[in-house]
Amino acid sequence: MQKVEILDHYIGEILELLDTTGALLRDLKEETGEYQQELKDICYDIVQLWALREKLYEKNPQMPQFELHQESSIDQQRVKELLDDEDAILQQYRQQHFQAAYEMALQWAEKAQYGFFKQKAEAMLFLCQMQLNHSLDKSLNKRDVDIEELETLYQAALEAEHQQDFLSAVKCYEQLSQISRFSQYELKGQAGMYRCS
Repeated sequence: MQKVEILDHYIGEILELLDTTGALLRDLKEETGEYQQELKDICYDIVQLWALREKLYEKNPQMPQFELHQESSIDQQRVKELLDDEDAILQQYRQQHFQAAYEMALQWAEKAQYGFFKQKAEAMLFLCQMQLNHSLDKSLNKRDVDIEELETLYQAALEAEHQQDFLSAVKCYEQLSQISRFSQYELKGQAGMYRCS
């Protein structure tokens, strides 16, 4: 099974590279009138790789990516909307609008029903959180709580989550989010509430 997942990962990377290569070749074709056959070859390779990927999903329904394949068969419009959401979030992220990307990713995670999109949303939330932490402004928090108290509360939330006491963890994360104006701790609280709810 591990080999199948690794293969699927590489196929995904190759497809992304081929898509980019195809887009560049299309531009060159329009500019020069050449590369027609090469563009056809790349399109053929993309179709063949997708056929292989479909075969992997059909024979390995336990794969997380199978959920996307399954959902695509049931509701293509919904998958298109989720993929469009991803593009919009990535655009905000690339433009370094990390707070906007984070908020959009939160909505995306709530909208997603299957593991494939939830995993991608959680990964984007993590990336945005890291970027926001990096540019953390050291403003005073809402009730002059010092950083040590916030860290203690965060550690208590993590411990409760680790022990699968999600009710206590959510309360701690909620309190952390409410009392802090430190971006870092607000985001940690929000992400923790999302994970535990």
